[in-house]
Amino acid sequence: MKKHPKYWYRVTKYDPKKRREDGAYLDQTEWTEFNELKNPNYNFKDYLLTENAYIYAIYYFIELNKETDFQLFTKIVKNKLTKNSKIFTDKISLEYYIKKIFRENFGAKIRCNNMCVHFGWDYYMYIGSNNKCDISELDFGGVKIYIEKIKTSPYTKLNELL
Repeated sequence: MKKHPKYWYRVTKYDPKKRREDGAYLDQTEWTEFNELKNPNYNFKDYLLTENAYIYAIYYFIELNKETDFQLFTKIVKNKLTKNSKIFTDKISLEYYIKKIFRENFGAKIRCNNMCVHFGWDYYMYIGSNNKCDISELDFGGVKIYIEKIKTSPYTKLNELL
């Protein structure tokens, strides 16, 4: 993707009904890290279901955009994306890297021909798509993932890799 996508979505486990008008999330009981052992609401089984629900949401956009090739850009120097990247065509590799990103092994962006994925803090994910998404939530194994139309990803800058 060399141009900015037509549509942007915030894709999260956070129910938009529990947000303030400025977008801040109000439910402080949610876990926000891979290994948040101190939070009584965290358990690893639920974490795995949630992680897979996020991957399912990415697959939804991959199908929507008919993507087959994926390019992974990793953060390497001073929190800036470098042009170091991996290109792959199989979803198994894609899933492997997504899990590493969610488990805070490294930060990255994924770019394809018609979409891109930005990973933020606290399990916020932003997907840019050249095809419009007409659903507001996905259910995967009892875990809801909410899809909210937004103006742009907070991790997008015009001169930065998408």
